[in-house]
Amino acid sequence: MATYTSHETKQALDPGFAAVVVGDWAGYRVLEASTGPVGTDLDGDLVPDDKVTFALSLVTGVETSANLEADEIHILDGNFYLVVDELKAGSDLGRSASAYAQPLGLLDPLGSVYPAYVRPE
Repeated sequence: MATYTSHETKQALDPGFAAVVVGDWAGYRVLEASTGPVGTDLDGDLVPDDKVTFALSLVTGVETSANLEADEIHILDGNFYLVVDELKAGSDLGRSASAYAQPLGLLDPLGSVYPAYVRPE
């Protein structure tokens, strides 16, 4: 049985998004505008008004940002699959040549997001 580390995040969790906990991992979304006294840019776009998805290891307490907003999080065997609206993300993550696709991105808990599957529209 795994031993879990207590962890308190400094980010403001998105109350409109249910956190997902599976095995040794948790996934959740935070509000940049409500994090810190005047908002905090968590995804590197220099604008502190986004919703950003995070992965959390319940064993080590390490948080990893996906640097984008996911509409859904699915965790399977320690891999994070994120349903992402490309219009919100601002890029063609699924390389489908359609800015309207919703790719299912694979978040490596070490910090990279890879497109894994583009869901039919």
